[in-house]
Amino acid sequence: MYENGDGVPQSYEKAMLWYRKAAEQENASAQNSIGVMYRDGSIVKQSYSNAREWFFRAAEQGHTEAQFNLGDIHRRDNDHPKALEWFTKAAEQGLAIAQSNVGAMYYEGCGVKQDLSEAEVWFLKAANQGCATAQFSTGAMYDGEELGQDYYAALGWYSSAASQGCTMAMYNLGVLYQLGRGVLPDNSRAVEFYKMAAKQGLAEAQQYLGQLYHAGEIIPQDTSKAKKWYSKAAKQDEVNALLSLGKMYNEGDGVAQDYLKAARYYFRAANQGHAIAQYNLGFLYQHGRGVLQEDSMAALWYMMAVDRENPNADALFGLGVMYYHGKDVSQDDTKAMEHYIRAADKGHAAAQNYIGEMFYDGRGGSQDFDKAKEWYLKSAEQGHAPAQKNMGKIYFNGKGVSQDYQKAMEWYMKAAERGDASAQCNIGMMYDGGHGVSQDDRKAEEWYLKAADQGFAKAQCNLGLMRQVGRQYQDIPKAMEWYLKAAEQGDAISQRNLGRIYQSGKSVPRDYERAKKWCLKAADQGDADSQCSLGEIYLNYLEDEQGAYDWFVKAADQGYMRAQWNIKNMGFDSDDQTMKCYLKAAEQGHAYAQFELGNIYRNGYPVPEDNKEALGWYLKAAEQGLADAQFNLGEMYRNGGQDVPQDYRKAMEWFLKAAEQGRADAQFCLGDMYRNSQGVPRDYHKAMEWF
Repeated sequence: MYENGDGVPQSYEKAMLWYRKAAEQENASAQNSIGVMYRDGSIVKQSYSNAREWFFRAAEQGHTEAQFNLGDIHRRDNDHPKALEWFTKAAEQGLAIAQSNVGAMYYEGCGVKQDLSEAEVWFLKAANQGCATAQFSTGAMYDGEELGQDYYAALGWYSSAASQGCTMAMYNLGVLYQLGRGVLPDNSRAVEFYKMAAKQGLAEAQQYLGQLYHAGEIIPQDTSKAKKWYSKAAKQDEVNALLSLGKMYNEGDGVAQDYLKAARYYFRAANQGHAIAQYNLGFLYQHGRGVLQEDSMAALWYMMAVDRENPNADALFGLGVMYYHGKDVSQDDTKAMEHYIRAADKGHAAAQNYIGEMFYDGRGGSQDFDKAKEWYLKSAEQGHAPAQKNMGKIYFNGKGVSQDYQKAMEWYMKAAERGDASAQCNIGMMYDGGHGVSQDDRKAEEWYLKAADQGFAKAQCNLGLMRQVGRQYQDIPKAMEWYLKAAEQGDAISQRNLGRIYQSGKSVPRDYERAKKWCLKAADQGDADSQCSLGEIYLNYLEDEQGAYDWFVKAADQGYMRAQWNIKNMGFDSDDQTMKCYLKAAEQGHAYAQFELGNIYRNGYPVPEDNKEALGWYLKAAEQGLADAQFNLGEMYRNGGQDVPQDYRKAMEWFLKAAEQGRADAQFCLGDMYRNSQGVPRDYHKAMEWF
């Protein structure tokens, strides 16, 4: 009376007082009530140990509710055998919720060996008493395969549970109606049940309703309603709803694109261990979208997504890319290949394509065009456009297959139809050059435009070339417009061509400052023509001989003849100035300058002859691959002389390096040495081969 305020003012203190008086006389109901007060902490400090003590005293007297409560306390303490013992005592006295719990423990094998038949017995006892939880569990057993799968029976039990407000039963009824299990398919009825469950707060139903509105398959598509239901589920931290909201904001799908919001939703899902969310969050960190660009965080989330029994394929691929490029991890082609293969084995098309790329380029092992083709084909057959483009490349270049322009065009077309800009550009180049097709400027331009409109720099550059060269018609301003688009993306050829147009002053006013700006951008990417042009600008416009010489040397080191000619024809004021320029460039590692210093010391002008010094400078240049220096070293070792002992073995070694680069005089010397048995056994066949 005092606990409920039944006929007297409500007073928990007085209720406890009278319960204790009754409990001391072993009144089981009073003992159970005291246990409940300690368990709930209603008027006394919460104490599960005191609750257990009072529940036990009542349960020992056969009090059904106390037996159930004692089982619940033991379950809370993870003492499942004890929990089952007391639940069973209450269940045997007919308490439906206890019967349902016993059924659940037998079903799950919790505190007892799993026994589905026993679970069914107890679920049915409780279900027949109207216990909604047991009715749902019985329905779930018939819905599955445990009881021979009987969708009609499942439908009946779910309906009984749903009528009592069981939200999971409502949701599962929706599934049965949608799939037509135990009932004729009825999408509208299915949606009705999903909404009933969702409106009562079932996160799973809210998420699925969002998914249905998003897809627009069984109800009209409505992204605003999709977002509404996803958001309700996300408030309950439903992981799939969090992922879906992240994707919507990431892609701007039905909402304004917002990478920061996407990252926040991905983060909440990723923290629950969702592999796709972990990968997506890593991707945002890798590309600096909505978060600071941070490779270390990208790698961390990728690793979390793969650190599981069934690793996420996208994350495996992402880690492979990081190892390939050395982003926050040591560059390691072997590990890159390992991760690509693990992703590829899961059918990841991009990973299969990248494996092909590595075999094609000889990364992570020896170059193998057959294996490159094998992996490209796996990916291409999945419709992966970059791989289809690469299959075209294989046939165009005749790598591992007979060159076949027709097959190249077929594969390029497949990729181009999927919008691959690189393939569209390659088709343009085939028409531009007449490779396997009749040369056709109009079609070339058409395909270049498709790629250029996607921002593909190479196609923009090629359009610039067409307008500059003017095979159909010349239009320098239009050429410059296309070059500018490509140059701003870092295309070195376009940067060079812009610089040369401004440098030449043809069709536009000569502008050395703009010429310098664009040539510098291309030169910094190693473009030898631009380096030479910069040298000419420094020499003729800025009147800076040292600056000019430095740029000529950079170009000359790449074998650029115009730069070499400019170096030889520069009119320095004195021999000292010439030496100063050569020394500065040589000490910075410029091979051509090192070679010229070797010549100066070997010839004794404008400094005293010094073969040892000459040998040293030739060696520096030769080790950088300069064939001229390699040949001169061969000569010095073959002939011997002051400070250079004759050494045919070393002569052969350096002649061979130069000969392999196409130096005819080195090839002749090798033949001569085989003919005359200098450092090698006489061998007329090899001599003839080199001659």
